[in-house]
Amino acid sequence: MLLFRAWITVAIISFAQVSLCAAKDPTSSITIYQWPLSEASIAPTSLAEIQYNPRTLEAQVVKYSPSTKESADLVRIGLYDKTTKSWTGILTSAESLEPNYIPSIILYLDDSDRVWAIDFRSSPGGKTDPLDFSVTLATANPGPKPHLNRPVVLTAEGKLPEVVPEKTLFQKYVLASLLVKYVKC
Repeated sequence: MLLFRAWITVAIISFAQVSLCAAKDPTSSITIYQWPLSEASIAPTSLAEIQYNPRTLEAQVVKYSPSTKESADLVRIGLYDKTTKSWTGILTSAESLEPNYIPSIILYLDDSDRVWAIDFRSSPGGKTDPLDFSVTLATANPGPKPHLNRPVVLTAEGKLPEVVPEKTLFQKYVLASLLVKYVKC
């Protein structure tokens, strides 16, 4: 009886730990920066702050504050690492940040669920809420795997065998039916 109680206690504790682990949904946040091309001497400023969940591939815009300056024709939009001072992003027209354009951001995640690249698009349209735009998460899909260690079959002459092309429907059936028709006559 004592062994049964100990087993039940261990089962309940294990179930509680599994439930707690499943309840924790890892959300991460990332800051997207904007940087006018004509003002390369100043530091990039925050464009958007996005929270995302790599497990469910859901994202939500927390803050969006574009600053369009009249002097800027082109704007860099992307990720900026302040420690290494490295930039990853795209270049777009400053017009695409205006309030009458609807932005769309695609965040590309690596295998460890960190954002390694972004894509920014905008389309003209009447936007009422500044946080109302599309954020999409894209994960890396594994490519096709080669079939390694397959033996290569050669003919007696040491050449690859010729591949006989498959006959078309016309060649298979229509010609055969015509021959049968003329042979019967």
